[in-house]
Amino acid sequence: MTVEWPTLLRQISARLFESTQDDESAREMTWLQAAGDDPARAAEEAETRTKSRWLGFAGASEEEIAARERPHR
Repeated sequence: MTVEWPTLLRQISARLFESTQDDESAREMTWLQAAGDDPARAAEEAETRTKSRWLGFAGASEEEIAARERPHR
């Protein structure tokens, strides 16, 4: 059986939403962690992710990848 990545990720995201639907505090902690402990950003994360029902993140840009590949000094 072959499953495409986007399909698999949507299925995982949907199941995670279902499993936390009755535990708002667990979901809020997830948003806060995703937002780097910034409460304003956590509220934005919660609204965006709840509307889209998507828990994933956007991919890194070419610039972000290049920055991570540079040696740290």
